[in-house]
Amino acid sequence: MGEIIRLEGKSGPKSLPETLLDGERFPILAGMAPVLLHVLNQSATLMHVSDGVEILQQGDIPQDLYFVVDGTVGIVKKSDGKRNELRHLGIGGVFGELGALRGRNRVASVYTQTLSRIIRVPADTIRKLMEIDPDFRDRINLMMNRRIIETFLACHPVFEGLPEEVLLSLVELMELRTFPKGGRVFSTGDDLDGVHLIVAGEVGVNVDLPDGGSVLLEMRRDNDVIGELPDERSGKASYSAIASSESDVLHFDHVVMRLLHNQCPEVAERLDNYIDHRARVAQVRVDLHRP
Repeated sequence: MGEIIRLEGKSGPKSLPETLLDGERFPILAGMAPVLLHVLNQSATLMHVSDGVEILQQGDIPQDLYFVVDGTVGIVKKSDGKRNELRHLGIGGVFGELGALRGRNRVASVYTQTLSRIIRVPADTIRKLMEIDPDFRDRINLMMNRRIIETFLACHPVFEGLPEEVLLSLVELMELRTFPKGGRVFSTGDDLDGVHLIVAGEVGVNVDLPDGGSVLLEMRRDNDVIGELPDERSGKASYSAIASSESDVLHFDHVVMRLLHNQCPEVAERLDNYIDHRARVAQVRVDLHRP
């Protein structure tokens, strides 16, 4: 295991030795006003990092955003004693956004794969710049959401063996939706265009009672499916799905399902079986409360 060998910037000199954070090196900063780039560079710390260093650990909540100036880092998901390499980031790469912007635990670790120069910027600075520069905010949120989708699909057992080209097509096609605590993903009687998979958080499944009330049937959490049980006659939602915490949900509509069936029928079949099994289990619970 290597070690961080030198730091420069906020912890040492008053600023970086050169203006390393700009739109040319880092496309995510393209178009940012010079005064904002100056603020960014002034708040940054430059790290010279040996190879094999675990910069961010799975499960931690990082407080900073990281920019790769030189070198390469690997994003690694650990599960059941196995290491799944999700992606590699080289010059111009950015990581740490989920913890810095959303306060979420990391779902993967980040290791240097070569001797690298990496810039660390406090999350407070990033959030302030996002408030001032809406284009930067949109770019960084888009990057974050696409990475969440990519990581989810790469790690969910149903999508094991999904070809990279199909994975990238899905990342471009799909939209990640975030619901606050108490937010409704859908209500009883809503049209259901496909199903939803829970990326993170927890969602309550509620059925309506004849007296106008409702009963919570179960809580569904990471990797689970909702919307799998449309009404047999109308095809509309037979229960309501309400977020019990801030939750990320991914919608598998008919366009997405058709792409999977056409380009990766083995994965599509596993997903269909997963949905069907969930529907059979849910039907038993829903029937208990039907008039």
